[in-house]
Amino acid sequence: MEIGTNRGGTCFAYGIQHSTGCTFGKGNIEKKGKGKFAVTLVEKASGRRVRVACRPTRRPSIAATEFMRKRADGRPAGQIPAAEQQEVVDLVWDAPADEIMTVGDGLGEACSEPAEIVRFGRCSTCGELVAEPYLVTTGDVVRCMRCVGRPA
Repeated sequence: MEIGTNRGGTCFAYGIQHSTGCTFGKGNIEKKGKGKFAVTLVEKASGRRVRVACRPTRRPSIAATEFMRKRADGRPAGQIPAAEQQEVVDLVWDAPADEIMTVGDGLGEACSEPAEIVRFGRCSTCGELVAEPYLVTTGDVVRCMRCVGRPA
């Protein structure tokens, strides 16, 4: 997922997970904060990858909807009438697929499985349990990243 986690990005991520069955938890969606409405999906068993990116062809008509005007003004989506939400859905749903997205090889950066974390430690400042790779040790003092710089 290339959009990141800012406004709009989390909705995009949810839609991708819901429509494909791929999830961040299963590790078959790559997460990259590049600001693009695009996603690389990975078939972990074979390593096959596909990248799907939104095309901008419908953007002007979507931006002109009452729903998007209200969202741009900061109104939460749940406070916008369903008919105005549906207008945006219909603009995408009724469009030919080649006007909405490009689908191509997910080539480029390799997808690697992160090492499983099985070792943990206790932060000497806050006392919370922390995965070992996220602990910072200075002398005999072990701290989580949040507590680094706080007095022990």
